[in-house]
Amino acid sequence: MAVALANINYRKVNDYSTDTARSQSTHCVLGPELVVRAEYVAALPDDAYVFFSSEGRQFQYEFMQLFAPDAAGEIRGASYGPDTLDIDRQNGRPVFVLVCGYQGLLGEIQARSPGGMVLVRPALPYSPTNPTYIAYLPPPPS
Repeated sequence: MAVALANINYRKVNDYSTDTARSQSTHCVLGPELVVRAEYVAALPDDAYVFFSSEGRQFQYEFMQLFAPDAAGEIRGASYGPDTLDIDRQNGRPVFVLVCGYQGLLGEIQARSPGGMVLVRPALPYSPTNPTYIAYLPPPPS
């Protein structure tokens, strides 16, 4: 019985370490990535208005409240908010922050507002497959 329990516990720990903890979808919602994203949003100019596209977290989640309490913005994407790329510049200078599956929208956003600046935050060392986030700052209106 003790051997069976030890084997079950080993498998659970091993599966978590090799499968769950290393899966890309897990890194969309785990702490270190959330902190990096929130610190970026906190460093934006005061007139920035963030369109945060994520499957895993809303814009006003606890990490954002802790690290970027004065940031203005909203969640975008089918999971939590409007699933649109429309922007209203009356809210402030738009900044798109694309997380995980929403990173594929960069080309469409650039086509709508060409000439902006792209910032790709490399992946953290233990999750080398996708960037932590991609940010796009459309150019000011002409």
